[in-house]
Amino acid sequence: MRISHRYSFVFLAYPRTASKSVRQVLDPYSDIKGIHPTRTSRKHPFSEHMPAKEARAIFERRGWDWFSYRRFCVVRNPYTRVVSLYHHYLSMRIRKAPGLAPFPKLKALVKYKLERPKTFKEYVLTIDRSQQMTMPLYDFIHDDTGNCLVDDVLRFEDLANQLPDYLRQIAIQIDPEEIPRLGSFGIRDYKKDYDDETRTFVGNLYQYEIERFGYTFEEL
Repeated sequence: MRISHRYSFVFLAYPRTASKSVRQVLDPYSDIKGIHPTRTSRKHPFSEHMPAKEARAIFERRGWDWFSYRRFCVVRNPYTRVVSLYHHYLSMRIRKAPGLAPFPKLKALVKYKLERPKTFKEYVLTIDRSQQMTMPLYDFIHDDTGNCLVDDVLRFEDLANQLPDYLRQIAIQIDPEEIPRLGSFGIRDYKKDYDDETRTFVGNLYQYEIERFGYTFEEL
């Protein structure tokens, strides 16, 4: 998340949609930067991937007019986003692996070694829509009564063209070359790893993105 009072924008970082790259582009123009949920406080309550309804609630408590800001996020083909989420899960699992020392961590290390990572199918079928990382875009940008809380949704697949044009509307000038490629993985072709069950599961869970933005499985 990035918030600018001067430029009157709110960028909501929908996970695995180049949000890290967009946040870096917006850093010089931002007054508030979202932080890890474990580090939030009453003074700084905005977390990295906070959904729109939670951000709006904080705006209201602080007396800020949510609708006077330009609010936007990025969407991505859910079939490829789920692949990216799976790679993120594998990466985080390795990153959080316990070390050999000190000795009290040895038990945790043995447990980690014995617990194999989820397969792609196991991961997909256990996706929790209530979690920030995996929630559908509909839940991320709407309130509990179905009102959309963002003005614009840019497409991940055309971000190099859309982001500069969009920011120009709020008096921020950038070139496409200034958009960094951060947080990306060397994702191989996972189309063959989807089966009917996982394809149907993802299609049902992320139906809003698929229908509104015309995404298809064949784009994976």
